[in-house]
Amino acid sequence: MRALERVGVATVTVTARDAAGHRVVRTTRVAVRPAAPFEVAHVVRTLAAGERVEGALPGRYVAATRRAHVTVGTGPSVAWLPALDRLRDYPYGCVEQTTSRAFPLLALATLARDAHPDGGDASSVDLLAVDQAIERVLSMQTGDGGLAPWPGQDTSWAYGSVYGAHFLVEAQRSGRTVPPDRLDALLDRLDETLRAGRGGAYEAFVLALAGRPTGTWLEVLAERATTDEDRARLASAYVRRGELAAARALLEPTVVAAPTEGPAPTAAPTAAPAVTDDVLSFLFAASASARGADVGARGTPAALASPLRADAILLDALVEANLADPRVPGLVARLTSSLATARTTQEDATVLLALVHHEAKVRGAAGPANGRLVVGGRELSFRGGATLEVGPDGPWTWAVEVDAPVTLVVRVEGVPIDAGDAPRAQGMTLTRRIVGGDGGFVRGRTYRVELEGTVPADAAELLVAGHAGATPRPLARVASGGELSRIALAVAVTTCRQGDDASAATLIFDEID
Repeated sequence: MRALERVGVATVTVTARDAAGHRVVRTTRVAVRPAAPFEVAHVVRTLAAGERVEGALPGRYVAATRRAHVTVGTGPSVAWLPALDRLRDYPYGCVEQTTSRAFPLLALATLARDAHPDGGDASSVDLLAVDQAIERVLSMQTGDGGLAPWPGQDTSWAYGSVYGAHFLVEAQRSGRTVPPDRLDALLDRLDETLRAGRGGAYEAFVLALAGRPTGTWLEVLAERATTDEDRARLASAYVRRGELAAARALLEPTVVAAPTEGPAPTAAPTAAPAVTDDVLSFLFAASASARGADVGARGTPAALASPLRADAILLDALVEANLADPRVPGLVARLTSSLATARTTQEDATVLLALVHHEAKVRGAAGPANGRLVVGGRELSFRGGATLEVGPDGPWTWAVEVDAPVTLVVRVEGVPIDAGDAPRAQGMTLTRRIVGGDGGFVRGRTYRVELEGTVPADAAELLVAGHAGATPRPLARVASGGELSRIALAVAVTTCRQGDDASAATLIFDEID
């Protein structure tokens, strides 16, 4: 028996006959579940002048659940749609997520206002969502002036505080209503954090953006800066102080010297070490593997960090300090292409902010395109750009033809007909046993399900949380060199107290630096 390609309740009728001519008919109803969860996917591509695309829309979905939106345009903002969609649809709302959802909308509203002083295009930006985000962010303010991760919590989160303050300062500068006493309390908190030595480049930048004096902290932090992200934040702060030469000096490409002796590890280990002597080599091999994959190589000191986010922050600084820098075109191309793939809210927001700020500097280069767009049987001739959609009842087809280069974004959603990739054990085993189920199940009785699994030894991986409440992530993806040293010491101290060596009182490190 095979279900039709529909989701819902199916009726099944079974007829049985025997040789004597007896006939029995039984009818029952069976729930037909989706083969896979509901999904949203984006396809982004460019078309050359005179090129034509025609055929079926991407994906195979249950007809009653499918929907597609096709957008065509000449400006770079068309390629931003997938990230904007993801941020709009994101269902949760901690201080980071709330800020990330609204920050790009604020930047887009500013871009539209500057491009159309009469307000012609500003109505297309959801400013109500920005105002709601301002209210929600401030609902997480704590007694010390900072911002907690979630409403109702009374302990402020350092990164959430500076990120939220950045958004609120920009919102106030853009003319949105931000209670000045609440914002002042938050900025006072950043100032206290910086002066106590617990803050860094981001705090200094936000204070400079707000017009607060930073004293000599920019110079102190510039001397200590070891990552591209920190240097970029400080460069942006110097721009706010009117010191363009200092900003450009910080943004000069850095050259990392190669080790002078000893071969560098090239592969991550397959298992965690069992003895203390191997801990350091294990940790630093993991770090070397990460550097080879360009993951975490920038040493960004935050659980939300990533190379993509660091590149976006660098682009933002270059746009302000030196738009002619040869790195700018490559960063724009790389960040734009990244938006077609699902990312974290932090990455989506930071990348969008950088690209919007870049577009504000260079907009107007692309001319209008003329063409024809057909989606689901509906046809539209356009100049400049167009959007069409098709719902469950329309044909799953499309066609586009243009006379100038354009960007296409196709958003498809629905319940996939196919289940996708089959589950893979990847060396793991899982055994399920129902206790008390012998002889069949009885309504109202309680049964116990026992699950027992095994994991191969080479699948072991160290997960690290950078601070309380952070999501533990693989060590090779999040740890900088300094963090590796501290983690190595922690693991060494912990493991030396285990097993036969529990009485060890002295640890000797050779060239621990």
